[in-house]
Amino acid sequence: MDGSMSEASPSVEGVRLTWLSVLSKLFMAGAALASVGAVSLHLSGYVVQRSFLNAFNVDPDGFPRAADWMLVNGYYSAIDGGLLLFKGLVSWPSMLLFGCLWLLIVIYRWELKPRDTPDWASRLRNTKAFQLWGISFLYSGLAFSTVSLMLPVGMLVVLLPALAGETYGEKRARELMLEYRKGCSPENPCSEVWTGGRRIASGYVIATSGTRLAFYDVEVKMVRLIEAKDLELRSPLNPKVADARSE
Repeated sequence: MDGSMSEASPSVEGVRLTWLSVLSKLFMAGAALASVGAVSLHLSGYVVQRSFLNAFNVDPDGFPRAADWMLVNGYYSAIDGGLLLFKGLVSWPSMLLFGCLWLLIVIYRWELKPRDTPDWASRLRNTKAFQLWGISFLYSGLAFSTVSLMLPVGMLVVLLPALAGETYGEKRARELMLEYRKGCSPENPCSEVWTGGRRIASGYVIATSGTRLAFYDVEVKMVRLIEAKDLELRSPLNPKVADARSE
């Protein structure tokens, strides 16, 4: 009894060491991915800020943002870019290509198990057309698919954060421009800038800093840069939130 237990203990210890090694490698890989992800989100959020303000013809250097703001907006830009990439991949041409590749792979795999191969698959595989064009298309399609999958990975590491940030920033600016050009409305009420007891502008806040305010004035239909000294910004409640609370 003691001998069997002593013989079993080294194997148990080996399993524990293996699991500890796997967990340590997973932890190191997760830490590396988290570092790369944080840098990518920060870069994407920085580009979002610059492209958004440039779309309004506002100098982005005059409105710096905190690191957490850049990370949050980088996350939104990554989600938006991921949805666009998913819509591009899930299309009829790509699905047809993957369907043909799947069928050819199934037929090719059946060759390894002749007993399980249907008659129609055997006849198709033995034709000259399949041997000439089918196998060539199979390997070409697999090579194309591999390259197509590797390119997005490379773009994700190198180019995608900046591209996603620029696309999301410009998209967000276009959406707000359309809303601002409609003017004040009960669904989208305007904010007011007051100084010395009088109103000097009515419209929508684009960006703020410790010294200046980027403000879209609905009366002149232009973006104004206003010094933030001795200013009072009056903003109405969000109609959606106010209606929800009243209910």
